[in-house]
Amino acid sequence: GNATRQIGRLNEYIAQLTPIHDNLFRIGDYLTKIHKNSAYLIEDAKNELELKKDLYKSVTSGNQALSSALKIFKGDPEKKLLVEQSMEFLKEDIAGKLANMKKAITYSADFMQSIDLDNATYEKEGLKLLESVNPDSGYKLNAPIESTTTSNYIDLLK
Repeated sequence: GNATRQIGRLNEYIAQLTPIHDNLFRIGDYLTKIHKNSAYLIEDAKNELELKKDLYKSVTSGNQALSSALKIFKGDPEKKLLVEQSMEFLKEDIAGKLANMKKAITYSADFMQSIDLDNATYEKEGLKLLESVNPDSGYKLNAPIESTTTSNYIDLLK
């Protein structure tokens, strides 16, 4: 008797556990599928978050650039001062370079004038030599060369 009752109780117990087991098995399958899909969902959420971060940074940077530009247009005193100082430096730098160029031109003008005078002297002497050549005597010089004086230079410049 006792063994028969125990078998009956165990069969009843198994009958009660079978639907619970089936439900737990279905829940396990469902959780396994969720776990597999969660990696995809997490990766997708990360990608979307990165895009939103990038969009936020772009909008923020653009807004900061626009704010800076508006400050310059409205007259931000600090930026105006920087622009004015930069312009003043450029003016002084250019003026200094122009002054140096004028000095160099002045110094070289005297030198170039002396070269021009020397060249003019040689030209004048060459013309005198050509005039003194006697074509009948086989191109021999028949007149002595005069020495050049300062008055000859002045004649050349007129």
